[in-house]
Amino acid sequence: MANGLEEEICTRWTHSSTATGNAFLGSGKSAPFGINGDGLTDLRGLCINQFLKNATVRCVDLSGSYMDGFGQFGFCNVSESRLAGARLGTNLGNKFTLCDFSHSDLSGAVLRGEFDEVDFTGARMNSTNANQVIFRRCRFIQTVFRKATLLNCTFEDCVFDRCSFGSGSIAGSKFIRSSLALDELKKTVIENVVFADSIS
Repeated sequence: MANGLEEEICTRWTHSSTATGNAFLGSGKSAPFGINGDGLTDLRGLCINQFLKNATVRCVDLSGSYMDGFGQFGFCNVSESRLAGARLGTNLGNKFTLCDFSHSDLSGAVLRGEFDEVDFTGARMNSTNANQVIFRRCRFIQTVFRKATLLNCTFEDCVFDRCSFGSGSIAGSKFIRSSLALDELKKTVIENVVFADSIS
């Protein structure tokens, strides 16, 4: 986002509109700023400060949003939503479908469940933790996985390009038709990793 737009988005959030935005995510009540030009509910820059449990979030623009306090996605179903440039170092689960996490900061996040057709281009996933998470048709382009622990995960039909690994682990994970190059995995624990038609 351009600096002027970023400032405008930040200043529009009052205590009242932040509460309304969080209530919308939790229950689908009225959103404070309506629909943007892309047909998405405009919650850009929202401070997510509640524990969203079993919520269904669809067609929402959360670009530049961030988690604070107890804010997290717990057992949520998030689809067709934009979280580009968001700062989400918290719990993220249970299913994300057709979402944009490009250039987001997921450092320290705990991922759970399934991620289908999610774009992680340019995302920072330093020290991210995931166990038995399924990634299908996801894009990892220039994604940073430093110190990430991705155990027993499944990557199916995913694209990896110029990613940065190191000082982490993908032990027990399975890569099915996923274009991950071995030279990207230097200083990464790859014990019991299965590559099925995936090494480039």
